[in-house]
Amino acid sequence: RDSANVDFVAFTDHSNYFDKSGAANPEGALYDMSQATEYSQETWKSYKDAVAAFNTENAGSMVAIAGFEMTWSGGPGHINTFNTPGIVSRNNTTLNNKTKDAGLQAYYKLLSQTEGVDSISQFNHPDTVHGDFERFDHYSPQYDAVVSLLEVAGEDGVVDCEYYDLALDKGWHVAPTNNQNNHNGQWGDASEARTVVLAKSLTEEALYAAMKDRRVYATQDSDLAIFYELNGAVMGSILPKSEEAEITVFLSDPTDEAIGSVEVVTDGGAVLVSEYVETPSQVLELSASCGHSYYYLRITQPDGDVAVTAPVWMDGYDDIGIGSFISDTLTPARDEEIELMVELYNDESVEFDLDALSLYADETLVSTVSDLGEVAGMSTLDYTFSYAHPELGVTEFR
Repeated sequence: RDSANVDFVAFTDHSNYFDKSGAANPEGALYDMSQATEYSQETWKSYKDAVAAFNTENAGSMVAIAGFEMTWSGGPGHINTFNTPGIVSRNNTTLNNKTKDAGLQAYYKLLSQTEGVDSISQFNHPDTVHGDFERFDHYSPQYDAVVSLLEVAGEDGVVDCEYYDLALDKGWHVAPTNNQNNHNGQWGDASEARTVVLAKSLTEEALYAAMKDRRVYATQDSDLAIFYELNGAVMGSILPKSEEAEITVFLSDPTDEAIGSVEVVTDGGAVLVSEYVETPSQVLELSASCGHSYYYLRITQPDGDVAVTAPVWMDGYDDIGIGSFISDTLTPARDEEIELMVELYNDESVEFDLDALSLYADETLVSTVSDLGEVAGMSTLDYTFSYAHPELGVTEFR
């Protein structure tokens, strides 16, 4: 608070500090602290209460976020997790399974069992020392929905996009962060590196919402402002495939003479477009080639500072559709009413509005239903048509 150099700060102690070896929390304690050990209940409550009291006292001027860092003993990496009712740690033998990366996958699965909790997780400092999450293998839409951030810099704040590009190429929808991983009590003062969150207000809830939606960029320059849109969608958005990629970006740095190089980066770390901005503020309009999975911006300033934005993805919404379409009657008779059951699936992390669902017999429209509402992310929706066919012979329904 006294440094006055940040608007928010996240505390993410190793979760085993809140737990005890030999008396570890079960997996269910992540969502229900009544399942936790007495020791964990006391330490976790003390921690959360202290953060809540700070946020009440400093409302409108600064926000503290209470998370934890899940680590593994010689394992695949470190993960920060926020916005959960409870806590688990590597003291849990299921989550710290030494068989290859079984513990990591167990943690992914646990995070995916949201049970009404909108948790947020971050891949921390991927490298050969801490771990690289098995090169970001084990992607799934369910896991992707609960991991939305990835650190692109270590304690020195120097941005390196190698692992960021790798994770994006493996299909993860993650935004870059530049956190200090600061163990020395110099929070906000250790360097100029910052994680910037495009939140609607300076509140814990608004920060969580923006982090979940990947409205985030990482910068080595503490006052570099970036607002990036592609086809009218702000950074972090996931769009259907498009035949155009029109980019608008607002850039401002009041303490530098020039913004510097602005690059549009896509699959495999390839640079699609590059332009040099010689002024301290600029609105750029750029056109990039279509057909790529993601587009993010990398800004390299004259003094060497680097900033990286979340992408806008154009990877399709491929994971939505009709999961099954079946009849309740194997051999229907003429004029006999049967039920035709449709299951729609949405394996994307975002919800969709279902405008209409139509049933055809051969090429004839039989029925259309509308206003079926939303198909929530990572869920299904069922609908049943009733139909009696007046003709003999074979009829194809779709």
